Amino acid sequence: MRKIISLLVLLCALTLCASVYANPCKTVSGTLSIWNGHPPSLRLSDTSDGILYGVEEAGEGPRKEALPTGLYERFLSGENHIMGTFCLEILEDEYSVVYYSSEIRLVRISGYSE
Repeated sequence: MRKIISLLVLLCALTLCASVYANPCKTVSGTLSIWNGHPPSLRLSDTSDGILYGVEEAGEGPRKEALPTGLYERFLSGENHIMGTFCLEILEDEYSVVYYSSEIRLVRISGYSE
């Protein structure tokens, strides 16, 4: 009986570890906006601590895999700001912008809700 309980506990622990690493996501509430000038052109400002994140780009727009389906199309249709809660995959890269004193952390947005 002890072996079965030990095995069950181990299985639960492994399942929990796997689920934590399967979807590494930082949840941020804030405003996603379009910026002119220096890239990244889509930036998310965190309303709780003011940290600024930049959406990963490819050329003059965000990478296809950097945003959920339909989010970028909202900007193309004329929206300038989208407020909500965003699930971020934080990338290794940082971006320097001449007029901003801190580095901007590059991210991919894997999900959001308004």
